[in-house]
Amino acid sequence: MFIEFPPVSLEEWEAAARADLKGKDPGKILFTAADVRQHELPQPWPARQWEILTEPADGDVVVDIGPSYFDEIARLRAMRRLKPDIRLVARTSRPDTANHDYLVRATTEAMAAIIGGCDALIVSPFIDGDALAERLAVNTQHLLREESHFGDVADPAAGSYYIEALTLDWMKKL
Repeated sequence: MFIEFPPVSLEEWEAAARADLKGKDPGKILFTAADVRQHELPQPWPARQWEILTEPADGDVVVDIGPSYFDEIARLRAMRRLKPDIRLVARTSRPDTANHDYLVRATTEAMAAIIGGCDALIVSPFIDGDALAERLAVNTQHLLREESHFGDVADPAAGSYYIEALTLDWMKKL
């Protein structure tokens, strides 16, 4: 069952919110929409596209990405904050066995690297030297960039309390 609400302008919403807040403790009022409009949220880094690589270049800081999704996002974000001038190249883990199940793991590791703020990404093929496996590895990156638009968001993890707390923990460790 869906309930359709009539469209409400921001001014009407503010007026209703102010009327509802009359007589309440002002210390409990956090902010109104007018306050939000006055401040722009800071962007830790601009939206950017990562490079698709098969091998890292000299001078790149290569970070191997593991299967712990949120932890890897936080680790890369901490590295990015501590050393903003380095070129972070993330590389997915090597497969234990040569089977297609690795593609799912490699995709989630690649997502963690992108959300974490890598500059370049290497998705390891599930069979070294196999043309199909290498093509699938590169196509995984193309799908994340061109179809899922992962590079279009400046910092998709910003504001998440859990990831911010993990990032601070990693900043203390590094």
